[in-house]
Amino acid sequence: MLSWFLSFDCATKSFAWSLLRVDLDSTLDGRTLAAAKTAADVTAAADALLRSARQRFVFQAGSAVDLAPGIPDKNVGLVDRIRRMKRYVDAVVIPAVRGAAGCPAPGSGHLRVLIEYQMGQNANSNRIADALVLMFVDDDVALIRPALKNKLSFGTPETTLGTYRARYASRWSANKMHSLACFHHLSEAFGWADRLPVLKKALNTDLADTVTQVAGLFAFGDPKKEFF
Repeated sequence: MLSWFLSFDCATKSFAWSLLRVDLDSTLDGRTLAAAKTAADVTAAADALLRSARQRFVFQAGSAVDLAPGIPDKNVGLVDRIRRMKRYVDAVVIPAVRGAAGCPAPGSGHLRVLIEYQMGQNANSNRIADALVLMFVDDDVALIRPALKNKLSFGTPETTLGTYRARYASRWSANKMHSLACFHHLSEAFGWADRLPVLKKALNTDLADTVTQVAGLFAFGDPKKEFF
């Protein structure tokens, strides 16, 4: 079954989103590769298999922005904070979703919307999360525990959280850099390089979080614990 995910990382100074197409039910048929008899046949079969694999997890669109440039976060009022977020979502995110061929329309009830669950101390981000839930309340919306993406690993030290916990005194920094490394791994594996936006370096980790929380949900999510 093909699923579309609109995933958000909530903040005002670093608001991030991504639209992903995921098909984890499909199977990869390697028989053509196994039957190849010449080098040219092997190359052609391997390329076809790679193209098939890359259709399973597709980065369709996404970005990360400062919704209040030049204004310290503490100086952004509640109403202004939510207004800025909604205007950006209406102007940028919704058109991207509507323009993606085959993607369910917002409000149809078939779009899966993931919003990273904000810790209690993140009061301002909580306001954004709450407002996003309201905006997408008619869709399959969920709050996702950030701990899920922390569990991701793709068999290398560079994609394992422990590597970054040893490097950084701040748990937040370690989590962010681990998420970015996993994002880069997925981008390379599924061939997203030409689809990714060019962002300021500080915003790349926030975009990464929107993607890795989808991967974390599939790998470690528990329907009894997620807030669907």
